[in-house]
Amino acid sequence: MTSWASREVHDGQSDGRANRPAIALWVPRLGRRREDGAVVPREDADEPFVLDAHPDGESMTGYKERFAIQADFCKAMAHPVRLEIIDRLRRHPHPVHELSAVIGVGQANLSQHLAVLRARGVVRASRRGTGVVYSLANPKIVDACSLIRQILGENLGRQAEVVVPR
Repeated sequence: MTSWASREVHDGQSDGRANRPAIALWVPRLGRRREDGAVVPREDADEPFVLDAHPDGESMTGYKERFAIQADFCKAMAHPVRLEIIDRLRRHPHPVHELSAVIGVGQANLSQHLAVLRARGVVRASRRGTGVVYSLANPKIVDACSLIRQILGENLGRQAEVVVPR
Protein backbone atom coordinates (compact mmCIF):
# COMPACT_ATOMS: atom_id res chain seq x y z
CA MET A 1 0.00 0.00 0.00
CA THR A 2 1.31 3.43 -0.84
CA SER A 3 -0.81 5.78 1.24
CA TRP A 4 -0.64 5.85 5.01
CA ALA A 5 -4.40 6.38 5.03
CA SER A 6 -5.17 3.32 2.93
CA ARG A 7 -7.47 0.85 4.59
CA GLU A 8 -7.59 -2.90 4.47
CA VAL A 9 -11.09 -4.27 4.77
CA HIS A 10 -12.02 -7.92 4.85
CA ASP A 11 -15.31 -9.65 5.38
CA GLY A 12 -14.30 -11.33 8.62
CA GLN A 13 -15.00 -14.82 7.26
CA SER A 14 -11.44 -16.11 7.65
CA ASP A 15 -11.05 -15.15 11.29
CA GLY A 16 -14.45 -16.30 12.54
CA ARG A 17 -16.01 -12.85 12.82
CA ALA A 18 -18.71 -13.30 10.20
CA ASN A 19 -20.74 -10.22 9.27
CA ARG A 20 -18.39 -7.91 11.19
CA PRO A 21 -15.87 -6.21 8.91
CA ALA A 22 -12.42 -5.63 10.27
CA ILE A 23 -10.68 -2.41 9.30
CA ALA A 24 -6.99 -1.82 9.77
CA LEU A 25 -5.24 1.50 9.21
CA TRP A 26 -2.03 1.17 7.20
CA VAL A 27 0.86 3.38 8.23
CA PRO A 28 3.66 2.55 5.73
CA ARG A 29 6.56 3.81 7.78
CA LEU A 30 5.36 2.05 10.89
CA GLY A 31 3.15 -0.83 9.86
CA ARG A 32 -0.49 -1.81 10.14
CA ARG A 33 -2.81 -0.71 12.92
CA ARG A 34 -5.01 -3.54 14.17
CA GLU A 35 -8.56 -3.10 15.47
CA ASP A 36 -7.28 -3.25 19.04
CA GLY A 37 -5.08 -0.22 18.34
CA ALA A 38 -1.72 -2.00 18.29
CA VAL A 39 0.65 -1.26 15.41
CA VAL A 40 2.15 -4.31 13.72
CA PRO A 41 5.58 -3.32 12.32
CA ARG A 42 6.23 -3.66 8.61
CA GLU A 43 8.28 -6.66 7.64
CA ASP A 44 10.32 -4.64 5.13
CA ALA A 45 10.77 -1.57 7.33
CA ASP A 46 14.13 0.06 6.75
CA GLU A 47 13.68 2.46 9.67
CA PRO A 48 13.39 1.60 13.32
CA PHE A 49 9.89 1.42 14.77
CA VAL A 50 9.65 4.94 16.23
CA LEU A 51 6.72 7.26 16.87
CA ASP A 52 7.80 10.83 16.19
CA ALA A 53 6.32 13.36 18.55
CA HIS A 54 4.14 16.07 17.06
CA PRO A 55 4.82 19.60 18.36
CA ASP A 56 1.61 19.49 20.40
CA GLY A 57 2.91 16.44 22.25
CA GLU A 58 0.67 14.10 20.27
CA SER A 59 2.29 11.14 18.55
CA MET A 60 2.69 11.48 14.80
CA THR A 61 0.53 8.41 14.30
CA GLY A 62 -2.30 9.94 16.34
CA TYR A 63 -1.93 13.20 14.47
CA LYS A 64 -2.08 11.48 11.10
CA GLU A 65 -4.97 9.26 12.16
CA ARG A 66 -7.07 12.37 12.75
CA PHE A 67 -6.61 13.20 9.07
CA ALA A 68 -7.57 9.66 8.10
CA ILE A 69 -10.73 9.92 10.19
CA GLN A 70 -11.55 13.30 8.66
CA ALA A 71 -10.99 11.94 5.14
CA ASP A 72 -13.23 8.98 5.92
CA PHE A 73 -15.92 11.35 7.19
CA CYS A 74 -15.63 13.49 4.04
CA LYS A 75 -15.98 10.40 1.84
CA ALA A 76 -19.45 9.97 3.31
CA MET A 77 -20.42 13.27 1.70
CA ALA A 78 -18.85 12.38 -1.66
CA HIS A 79 -22.11 11.36 -3.34
CA PRO A 80 -24.87 13.62 -4.71
CA VAL A 81 -27.65 11.52 -3.15
CA ARG A 82 -26.05 11.79 0.30
CA LEU A 83 -25.68 15.55 -0.09
CA GLU A 84 -29.36 15.77 -1.03
CA ILE A 85 -30.28 13.69 2.02
CA ILE A 86 -28.39 16.15 4.22
CA ASP A 87 -30.12 19.07 2.48
CA ARG A 88 -33.57 17.52 3.02
CA LEU A 89 -32.86 16.76 6.68
CA ARG A 90 -31.67 20.29 7.47
CA ARG A 91 -35.23 21.53 7.96
CA HIS A 92 -36.68 18.63 9.93
CA PRO A 93 -36.47 14.84 10.36
CA HIS A 94 -37.99 12.65 7.64
CA PRO A 95 -39.16 9.05 7.51
CA VAL A 96 -37.46 6.83 4.94
CA HIS A 97 -40.48 6.62 2.63
CA GLU A 98 -40.72 10.45 2.46
CA LEU A 99 -37.01 10.84 1.71
CA SER A 100 -37.26 8.18 -0.96
CA ALA A 101 -40.15 9.98 -2.66
CA VAL A 102 -38.69 13.52 -2.59
CA ILE A 103 -35.18 12.46 -3.61
CA GLY A 104 -36.44 10.07 -6.28
CA VAL A 105 -34.49 6.93 -5.39
CA GLY A 106 -35.72 3.53 -4.29
CA GLN A 107 -35.90 2.71 -0.60
CA ALA A 108 -33.22 0.02 -0.91
CA ASN A 109 -30.77 2.45 -2.53
CA LEU A 110 -31.67 5.17 -0.03
CA SER A 111 -31.14 2.79 2.88
CA GLN A 112 -27.60 2.07 1.67
CA HIS A 113 -26.79 5.78 1.54
CA LEU A 114 -28.36 6.34 4.96
CA ALA A 115 -26.27 3.48 6.37
CA VAL A 116 -23.07 5.18 5.16
CA LEU A 117 -24.14 8.49 6.71
CA ARG A 118 -25.22 6.80 9.94
CA ALA A 119 -21.91 4.89 10.23
CA ARG A 120 -20.00 8.20 9.98
CA GLY A 121 -22.24 9.93 12.55
CA VAL A 122 -23.81 12.34 10.06
CA VAL A 123 -27.40 11.18 10.60
CA ARG A 124 -29.21 9.31 13.33
CA ALA A 125 -32.20 7.01 13.12
CA SER A 126 -35.09 6.75 15.55
CA ARG A 127 -38.12 4.49 15.57
CA ARG A 128 -41.53 6.11 15.33
CA GLY A 129 -44.30 3.59 15.26
CA THR A 130 -43.53 1.04 12.59
CA GLY A 131 -41.15 3.31 10.65
CA VAL A 132 -37.71 4.84 11.01
CA VAL A 133 -37.20 8.59 11.01
CA TYR A 134 -33.84 10.13 10.14
CA SER A 135 -32.42 13.41 11.39
CA LEU A 136 -29.06 15.15 11.28
CA ALA A 137 -26.80 14.14 14.14
CA ASN A 138 -25.20 17.60 14.20
CA PRO A 139 -26.67 20.70 12.50
CA LYS A 140 -23.14 22.04 11.86
CA ILE A 141 -22.90 19.64 8.92
CA VAL A 142 -25.31 21.95 7.05
CA ASP A 143 -22.91 24.86 7.64
CA ALA A 144 -20.00 22.79 6.34
CA CYS A 145 -21.92 21.85 3.17
CA SER A 146 -22.95 25.50 2.64
CA LEU A 147 -19.34 26.64 3.03
CA ILE A 148 -18.17 24.11 0.45
CA ARG A 149 -20.87 25.30 -2.00
CA GLN A 150 -19.74 28.91 -1.48
CA ILE A 151 -16.13 27.95 -2.22
CA LEU A 152 -17.21 26.06 -5.35
CA GLY A 153 -19.21 29.09 -6.49
CA GLU A 154 -16.21 31.38 -5.99
CA ASN A 155 -13.97 28.94 -7.88
CA LEU A 156 -16.44 28.74 -10.78
CA GLY A 157 -16.59 32.55 -10.87
CA ARG A 158 -12.78 32.77 -11.08
CA GLN A 159 -12.68 30.14 -13.81
CA ALA A 160 -15.27 32.06 -15.83
CA GLU A 161 -13.17 35.24 -15.53
CA VAL A 162 -10.13 33.42 -16.92
CA VAL A 163 -12.08 31.98 -19.86
CA VAL A 164 -13.92 35.24 -20.67
CA PRO A 165 -11.65 38.16 -19.74
CA ARG A 166 -13.47 41.39 -18.92
